[in-house]
Amino acid sequence: MEEWLVKNKPDSKFLEKTSDGLRLKQNILVHHKNEIKDDNRICNLECLTAKLHSAVHLEKYPFMTYNKKQQMWHRSICPICGGGKYKYADKCKKCHMKLLNGGKKR
Repeated sequence: MEEWLVKNKPDSKFLEKTSDGLRLKQNILVHHKNEIKDDNRICNLECLTAKLHSAVHLEKYPFMTYNKKQQMWHRSICPICGGGKYKYADKCKKCHMKLLNGGKKR
């Protein structure tokens, strides 16, 4: 996206001049509209601020949270009980323990 903007729209509001030439501004992220990260066709890309980019994902997936360290989106609520912190691959700790113990409380 950056290369395309520099070549085709050098006056874009998303670019800034640096000592290396034109670059995307630091607070700008490239969003893949169809969510396929290796689909880099210009028609699938859009420039968004980090805040707006998060809002786009939260609107579509309100039950997800972004893990900055892993740079991935993760489910944040349990699909079984609708609450709890999501610690296991597909459920919260409470539901995981309940299923592990055959529904019995310890």
